Amino acid sequence: MSARDRILARVRRALAGRPEAVLPPIPEEPSLREEAAFRLFQERLEAAGGRVLRVAEPEAARALLAEAAAGVEGAWVGPEVPAPLRPDLPDRPPETAGLGVSWALAGVAETGSVVLSSREGRKGQLLVPRHLVWLPGDRLFARLAEALAALKGADAAALALHSGPSKSADIGQIMVKGVHGPGELWVGVVAFEPEEAGDGATELTEALSRLVGGTLRTKRGEPFLVEAVSERVVRVRTRGGEGKRLELPVSYLARAVERAREGADLSGPSRLRKEVGDRAAAYAWAILHALGYV
Repeated sequence: MSARDRILARVRRALAGRPEAVLPPIPEEPSLREEAAFRLFQERLEAAGGRVLRVAEPEAARALLAEAAAGVEGAWVGPEVPAPLRPDLPDRPPETAGLGVSWALAGVAETGSVVLSSREGRKGQLLVPRHLVWLPGDRLFARLAEALAALKGADAAALALHSGPSKSADIGQIMVKGVHGPGELWVGVVAFEPEEAGDGATELTEALSRLVGGTLRTKRGEPFLVEAVSERVVRVRTRGGEGKRLELPVSYLARAVERAREGADLSGPSRLRKEVGDRAAAYAWAILHALGYV
């Protein structure tokens, strides 16, 4: 018997006959209507020092972007952010960017929080001095339990809840913002569907469509099947058609193509992660390589 088996056997003997611990039920509270959820979200996040605006049309989104980008020389933008919601600024790594822009998975009204995915990179969420987060209006939940239930199975190693700008009063009980993260958190609640239209996007979508039904290989030689392509996502199935399904945003691939045309080094998945972020980069790179973009 190994040391591990001996330890586990002793644990089982110690627990034998003890009643199983029962977790308390999740409190069931009535949910909130859309307008009430927005108002509560706005109240809680602004009380924590954040800023919340409802963005009902593309013009309002452009105005908010222009305001957030004022005085900023470069920005880091998460790979999930749709093209119409990206600032017109040079790309910068999180360490030197004056502005960060993210796409939230969900919002929680009761805590005034936005839920962000680790897939876009934690540096971009923590190192920029000003962080603008776009939150789809239909992904704002009244309670944290509702949001987590909706995100069950989300393709991310971790989820982060951001409830206002970073602040600390550890030294001398003096409140200081921006100590452990962004000093400003802006949230734009998007009440319209951002369009990804454009000649470049159409060209890429048409090229991607030609791969449907074909088997590609990652740089390490792992096979995967390109199952379907829409205007928003490319769906692939790993391990030669017998593994799990993944969805790659077309906006992420389009951004990689744009960076490649600008001269960025995208010679492998690791470089793709560094330049554009990690969105199943091994498979994304193989697709772009097959199309001749990298």
